[in-house]
Amino acid sequence: ASAGCGKTFTFTLVAPLKWAKKEMWPEFDIVVARHFRSKNVREADGVEELLGLNSYDIKDARDRQTVCDFVREYPERVCIILDGLDETSMADCSEFVCKVIDGQLLQGIRLIVTSRPCMDVFKLSESRVFQDRVELIGFEEYDVEEYVWRVLGTEEAESLLAEVEKDDQLSSMMATPFIAKETCRLYHRDKVVPRCVADMFERMIVQIAERRSGAVYKNWGNIPDKLQNLILDLGGFAFNMLIQQRLIFTETDIQKYKISKEAIALGLLVACDTSDSDSENHWRFSHLT
Repeated sequence: ASAGCGKTFTFTLVAPLKWAKKEMWPEFDIVVARHFRSKNVREADGVEELLGLNSYDIKDARDRQTVCDFVREYPERVCIILDGLDETSMADCSEFVCKVIDGQLLQGIRLIVTSRPCMDVFKLSESRVFQDRVELIGFEEYDVEEYVWRVLGTEEAESLLAEVEKDDQLSSMMATPFIAKETCRLYHRDKVVPRCVADMFERMIVQIAERRSGAVYKNWGNIPDKLQNLILDLGGFAFNMLIQQRLIFTETDIQKYKISKEAIALGLLVACDTSDSDSENHWRFSHLT
């Protein structure tokens, strides 16, 4: 699914919740959703680390071992959801994780992997055979209308939908749930309709600058030069990291590209979870940045 189509929300929140409420997947006794952007997932060297049992309120080691034994003995009753494969590379994953994805370990589990189109998970290996492929394509026209009516009041919804109806580009943008959400939010706040993706993201950046300073700018040109430079520094850093196909950064990277504490304070860079043995911090851009 493309960015913002709802794969993380669907598979790490909605699906596990429906399973827990016994509304779906009755064949599973264990359903666990984990994120590839977590270093603890990428570097897991066993079942306990992959499932993140230390993150739950399972303090007794014997109880954690019981869960691990169940997974190994009854893999067909276990579903593991690994979200965001495109946010890492297989070279950054442990041998254990690679073999699970490859189908060499924990054979028989239901493995669900989500990714953006840039990572073809069906060409990861010759041995792993994925039975189904599902593509999230976003909102249909009636979904957009229903969503806008739910988020905005009657008058605002009618006004925004009128703009969507007469603008083919805006209508196409609204098919992506994340963009639909942000468009509604921006319209409710500023009563202005973004006409392209770049316009929408510029307005989002302006709001970040406004939160940082407490002032009202309305557009990029009104943001003070110092604050603009902080944002542009982060943009340059993001560009260089994407060129290198890296979404996780070290403290050394931060220093190399001279990212200041003031730039970090904007809230676009967040610290990653790391093991106690790591000598330096790891960072990533916030989800959907």
